[in-house]
Amino acid sequence: MKYALVTYEEKRIQDRGQFIINIGNYMQWLAIAELYNYMALDDNDIVKLSSKELQTYKGERLILPINYMWAQMDLCQYVVGNHVSFSDDIIPVFLGISIKQSAWEWTEEWVKYFKRYEPIGCRDYATWKKMNELGISAYLAGCLTITFPIRNRNEGNTTYFVEAPKALKQYIPDELKKECKFVQHQQRVTEEEFYSETGGLEMAKNVLEEYSREAKVVITSRLHCALPCMALGIPVILVKEYFGYPFDLQRKFLPFYAYQDFENINWKPQQVDLEQYKKIALECAKKRLLGEDAQEDIARLHAEYDSLYKDGYIEEKMGMEVFENKIRKLYKKNDAFDYAIWGISDNAEWIYQYIKTHYPKANLVKVIDNMRVKEFHGILSEVSNVLLANDDLLVIAATINVSAEAMPFFAQIGKSTDKYICVTEGIMEHT
Repeated sequence: MKYALVTYEEKRIQDRGQFIINIGNYMQWLAIAELYNYMALDDNDIVKLSSKELQTYKGERLILPINYMWAQMDLCQYVVGNHVSFSDDIIPVFLGISIKQSAWEWTEEWVKYFKRYEPIGCRDYATWKKMNELGISAYLAGCLTITFPIRNRNEGNTTYFVEAPKALKQYIPDELKKECKFVQHQQRVTEEEFYSETGGLEMAKNVLEEYSREAKVVITSRLHCALPCMALGIPVILVKEYFGYPFDLQRKFLPFYAYQDFENINWKPQQVDLEQYKKIALECAKKRLLGEDAQEDIARLHAEYDSLYKDGYIEEKMGMEVFENKIRKLYKKNDAFDYAIWGISDNAEWIYQYIKTHYPKANLVKVIDNMRVKEFHGILSEVSNVLLANDDLLVIAATINVSAEAMPFFAQIGKSTDKYICVTEGIMEHT
């Protein structure tokens, strides 16, 4: 039996002639490469594929470890009818998945599909809970990006701000500003790098090596920056204007600092000791890929996280104060206005329900999504260019990634600042 390693992700962003790669996505594939190193696999036992080839591959049967955010938008290139259509020569093993609840339609076919490959490792409690409700054998597994080897060098001297929110700026101590660097994981690249079969994976590897070599502390809003850096032994401060359920399990390792908590941040975090946890997670993944009995390992790994919820699960709420503050300044409860939501997501659903409750005379008239065509509350999504002719329409950019795309777009078309809301104030590019 051989093993698949995805080195190229077909689902990338090409936006008005700019080529964008999300380094965090490749951190998740890089974690699989490190798992193979842990298993001491020979290079000849590893077959490198693009994500598109997972459907067309023909050859010796491959084991495909899946450690990824799993939503229908990610699956669109593999779906035929109501089921996933990987190549018959590929056997998926679900080591850690997180399902975007608003993007998923649980059909009988999907339930049968996951039952076929159970047990399913889950990266958040909401996904695990849903699997159990549907009778699918599942366990809490976390994300493999937390299992990278610890760095074998002394700490660096640089404070890294990796897509840290602008709203954090006023709270940062002066000593952290002396030697600092600002990094984005949503990176603009050349056309050649964009279409390179190994470019994204190499970029992720180089970024990780830089953090290992140079970082004293990492301050980030990115989950797949926080977890790999923790694994390396780098102190991490996780800051975000809002948190949702995909972050839930990380409460085991890190405090969460949301918008309302910025003034209470501990600016001198300590290294988190993950070595015992890594061994449990890696042994569980190894045995599952080898087809060995992993029940005891699964139970141990699940117990690591389940202790968070013994007193009852409380889902991490969005609490998008930036959005709430802005819309309160623009409208009173009984104001009538039309609006558009940009970016179909769990955030979009939260925003829709919030407006429905607090602004009953408001009407959703457009849905914008540059990545897919999908119906959202009876409205079929369109691309952002349709906004050019709708300058009086309030547009709400529903996610941090969409906000990063929307803000320069709004500036380019000269949209009035009282006619759009982004759920973030943006990311820091300097102190």
